[in-house]
Amino acid sequence: MSEGATTGPDTPEAWYVIYTKPAQEDTVTKRLQLANFEVLNPSVRRRRFYRGRLTQVEEKLFPCYIFSRFDPERDYRLIKYTRGVRYIVGSKDGVPYRVDDTIIGSILSRMTDGFIDLSPKDLKRGDRVVISDGAMAGFEGVFLCERPRDRVLILLKALSCKLEIERTSLAAAEIPEK
Repeated sequence: MSEGATTGPDTPEAWYVIYTKPAQEDTVTKRLQLANFEVLNPSVRRRRFYRGRLTQVEEKLFPCYIFSRFDPERDYRLIKYTRGVRYIVGSKDGVPYRVDDTIIGSILSRMTDGFIDLSPKDLKRGDRVVISDGAMAGFEGVFLCERPRDRVLILLKALSCKLEIERTSLAAAEIPEK
């Protein structure tokens, strides 16, 4: 049961999304793995201020959602009635929506030590970024330079000012030019 394995053309198994009850992702993952299903339950590590201190916390990349590879004709009922599962994401007729292997591959390619690395890589002066975290979340800016202790300096467009923030608070921007 390898995480990156792909199915051949003769097997109906594909990746599907399972919606779990709140905070039940790990429990459902363990139950499905015990039943020999391949499961992807991605987590991220983030820095957060907690009680006035900067600490590292682990969060689910997709809260209440996990991915699993199975044959819907054979395994639908077993998965749907696993304790902790709300439903398998699909149509009103009960047909689950298939997740493309390239999406799963993209998630797996960003995994390091069991966690997804969401930090922007190789930022160059002038790259467009979006603040994804904190009080300034959602603001667009332009990357200026690296700072010591994993911090960066960006130019905020909306306020026309410079701001120094944690590097992990940035996301690459895919903003259409105006």
